[in-house]
Amino acid sequence: MSLQILIVGQTNRAEVQSLMEWIPATLHGARLTQHLGMEQAVVELAQTQQIADLIVVIQSHLDEYRQRDLDELGRLAPLARWVVCSGAWCESEGRTRNLWPLAVRVPLRSAPLRLLDEWRMLCGENVKPLPLSGSREEAFDADHGPLRKAAVSISVLVDSPDAEYARYLRELLVESGHEVAASATSGDPSPQVILCDLDPWGPARQQRAEHLQLRYPHAQLVGLMSRPEVEVVDEYPVIPKLGSQQQILDAILQAVAD
Repeated sequence: MSLQILIVGQTNRAEVQSLMEWIPATLHGARLTQHLGMEQAVVELAQTQQIADLIVVIQSHLDEYRQRDLDELGRLAPLARWVVCSGAWCESEGRTRNLWPLAVRVPLRSAPLRLLDEWRMLCGENVKPLPLSGSREEAFDADHGPLRKAAVSISVLVDSPDAEYARYLRELLVESGHEVAASATSGDPSPQVILCDLDPWGPARQQRAEHLQLRYPHAQLVGLMSRPEVEVVDEYPVIPKLGSQQQILDAILQAVAD
């Protein structure tokens, strides 16, 4: 029997679109049900007696949901796993609110990694579940576990106007087993992948990305932005700078595979 995923929240917002495309494309075989509000979800589950295996809550602003609706949904789906995806306007909610356990909250930009772990666990894979009572440290460890060493070393060029961020990326590449490429001069090999910092987004960084693509036509460019949903770039993938380290490394592997 396929697993039931219940999605609650304003899924039509721009910052949520990439996640809503990712879920059906990645979590194959899931039966998806969507509701704009939790009260609506409670009524639907009570009427249909559906059993949710995973509840994904999209939180767009503070105090969007009520405790009584949360309690009732929990009563209707007592065994369900929860992931609360916090948008940009409520990432810091845990400092001033206590509606959600810390262990279920995750920034929207990092939601795919958490959801993938939950999905794998529900599918019977050997994934250690994060308990609802988990501490902030346990939640961090769950989303930022040990890096997977690259099976094949990839030559990566780092380009960023932020010298410290560029140094951080180079150290990450070396630690994960990749090769840091220098800016090519005559006789130097072209990099396979370019990590291009697109912040602050504007004509200058857009032109820089275009220049790199012209200079290294055989390299795959991966853009990095603090908030990728601000601009949509069709020519190359854009991932969050503030996401997990593994997300950056996975994007490098995916760029080469494509």
